[in-house]
Amino acid sequence: MVDYAKLVGIFNAFDKMSERVIADCEQFMESATETGAAIGGVAGALLGGNDRKTAEDVATVGTLLGAGVGALVGLGNKAIKYSSTKNELIKKINKHKESWYSIVSEAISDYEVQLGQLEKEQIPILITLLKKNDIETNIFYYREVLHHYIRQAFQYSYIIEKGKKILSYFDDFEEELKEDLGSFSEWSQSTIELSKSSILDNAYLMVYDKVKEYEPSKRLFSQLVSECPSCLTDETRSDMFELVRVVAQAYEDSVCMRKNTKDTLSLSTEYYKGSGFKILFNIISEYMYNLRIEKREKWVSSLFLWGPLVLTIIGLFISSWSAIVIFPCGVLFASIIFALWHKSFNSNSAKIFMQQLQTEDGIECLQYAEECIAENEFEQKPNLELIKSMPQIIGNDTDDTMEIKNQIDSFNSSMTSEELAEVEKELNAMDYDF
Repeated sequence: MVDYAKLVGIFNAFDKMSERVIADCEQFMESATETGAAIGGVAGALLGGNDRKTAEDVATVGTLLGAGVGALVGLGNKAIKYSSTKNELIKKINKHKESWYSIVSEAISDYEVQLGQLEKEQIPILITLLKKNDIETNIFYYREVLHHYIRQAFQYSYIIEKGKKILSYFDDFEEELKEDLGSFSEWSQSTIELSKSSILDNAYLMVYDKVKEYEPSKRLFSQLVSECPSCLTDETRSDMFELVRVVAQAYEDSVCMRKNTKDTLSLSTEYYKGSGFKILFNIISEYMYNLRIEKREKWVSSLFLWGPLVLTIIGLFISSWSAIVIFPCGVLFASIIFALWHKSFNSNSAKIFMQQLQTEDGIECLQYAEECIAENEFEQKPNLELIKSMPQIIGNDTDDTMEIKNQIDSFNSSMTSEELAEVEKELNAMDYDF
């Protein structure tokens, strides 16, 4: 099987390559437009184009000849540059195609097999585990097992879909580039566009539909939402809303310096340790901070500038001494009002955020959270050791919970930035300056 870290590196390098190609195409066309060169048609006439517009192009050249030799020379140079740019792009992308095409093609085949085995062979093992054990006393570890299955389904599905997009790009890009640099940008973006969050939702649903009928899983899914939030069904939607409410309350407690202890937390401590919970907490924190800044901009200037200034002007009509006293008093009064508002905003932050969820900004905030969570899920090393050992764990007479715990605790799931950087450096070594 193709190494997962190497695939992640290829995907990242491919995205950077396609973005750079798009940027170069757009930059060239902008430059051509600024100089007034009619690139699309005249290039073909000057360089031997034989499409059905050739007659028109030749006529255009004739018109330009009539306008002056200087204009023709400039246009000819630009047309030659246009052709050489396309050829250079094709040449350099083909080098990447030679390096990546077979690897990606092999990965698609491998992970299609893995996804099929996960769905038809591995998930039934999970169901056996749920039916066999009382999960309440060790719910965190069973939740982790469930989470691994969903993550595996997501990673396999994304690799398959992303791989197909890359192969399609490599199969068709040369023809698209030959047609027109200007339209290539739009074609490229539509060809490679792929949402991680929607694929994660589908993976979640695939596992959910197979496991939900077993009573213990209901408790697991309500806990799982802190790791892998999803709102695809009525049941999971209520769990997702509960997660948002708990995160908003945790944020309010943090800004109000109310430090919850283990005895006062409304849910298990493991719920608050979930990666999805932490990502959502950080995003809500940033959203509330920006909201506070936005509200400040609307009235702080009036409070601190115009308020004391108006009072001072009034004081001048009374006496110069009263004006000297009134101004600092006005600033002090404004500071007190601002401090009270700030404290009130913080103390009601959970309520404010829940209200903001009904707005367009609030919805965008949660959508952004979904994208960040999906990105985090994808950049985890797949714990194949845990999944493969499940049949043996269930078959043993030993405490399978302890077996699972040991394997989860001993597995370092996140890829280090150095690890990813090393792979990308190897795959992304080619120069993209055209």
